Amino acid sequence: MKSLAIDDIQNIYEYNRQRTKIREKMVALKRKRTLSLGPSLLVTFENRETIRYYIQEAVRAERALKDAAVHQLIDLYTPLLPGPDELCGVIQLNITKKEAIQPVLHQFQQLTRPQTIWFGINESEQVYGTFEMEGNIRQPAYTGRFQFSKPTRDMFCDPNTAVSLVIRHDSYHASSPVQNDLRTELIQDLQTN
Repeated sequence: MKSLAIDDIQNIYEYNRQRTKIREKMVALKRKRTLSLGPSLLVTFENRETIRYYIQEAVRAERALKDAAVHQLIDLYTPLLPGPDELCGVIQLNITKKEAIQPVLHQFQQLTRPQTIWFGINESEQVYGTFEMEGNIRQPAYTGRFQFSKPTRDMFCDPNTAVSLVIRHDSYHASSPVQNDLRTELIQDLQTN
């Protein structure tokens, strides 16, 4: 996926004028790119537009007016862009009840173990994610990368092929079909990388 450069980032004044419209567009885009993986996890797959939005918001929040400060923010967020034949997702805990926070946090402490989350393709192929924890133990987010081989990428991009995102982590097991808008978005990501 094409990297972001300073010319891709609007200055604060331009961005503020368009922010409401951009924000509405991003909320809709992120909704299309998010999948519930069981009752406790949400996976949002990143692309160039979502990363640009994070940078724009960071530039605004930090009042980054100088090119050097904007470059630092680009460097900070660019690692979230997927590489060739790769999808990148951020996994967040979906906790709505205060009393559930500690048990769920404890349950997912070791989410970075290998072969925990994968794309199941036609029930015959798996593309495993590799994950790193970001944030802190109270508000963890996990960034995962799914590296496809050419054959698994081609299978994933065939709309007639069944694809699911699967987790097997201790006692938490879930599988969610990757379809409709999300599937279209991810196919586009893989085809433009």
